Amino acid sequence: MTTEEEAAQFFSKLVSDVENNSARDPTPSGFNLQDRGERDVFTFGSASLLEEVTTTQYVGSYGGPSLRVMRGFWYRWGNSSGHRETHTSIQIVDEGRLAITTHAIYYGGRHNNFRIPYKRVLQFKQYPDSIGITQDGRKEIILAPHIDYGGIRDLKDIGYYVCALVQALAKKNA
Repeated sequence: MTTEEEAAQFFSKLVSDVENNSARDPTPSGFNLQDRGERDVFTFGSASLLEEVTTTQYVGSYGGPSLRVMRGFWYRWGNSSGHRETHTSIQIVDEGRLAITTHAIYYGGRHNNFRIPYKRVLQFKQYPDSIGITQDGRKEIILAPHIDYGGIRDLKDIGYYVCALVQALAKKNA
């Protein structure tokens, strides 16, 4: 059995334990849990906070003669054309730790710290290496947990496993 398969079995068992009320992370997360009866389920020692960033730039071209008037100044005649281009990309905003508990998701980084209760989540979106969380009236938060499991730094399909885990926990809190 490969390490990937062992990790898949581990997370599948963890989801099953959550559904049967027997899941508990043996190591405390280090976060100050806020709800009575809240317990740690799983802690990622490292995680990235990602954000969708949109950049717009003007791309233009000029066709025609130019005459230099003085250093840095040109007189141009002819035609010019251009257009705006908009690009969207996902960028790392912060690095920190991620804890999944029975009532919420905790993130603690260098620049951002937050708690997302499952009761406020509208949607979990699964990505191959991360999970998107949409809350009421806010833009999507994307968390990419990093796990060192059996020598594998970033587990393939970690987003699937984490999404299944938080969906099971959210369902229990509904």
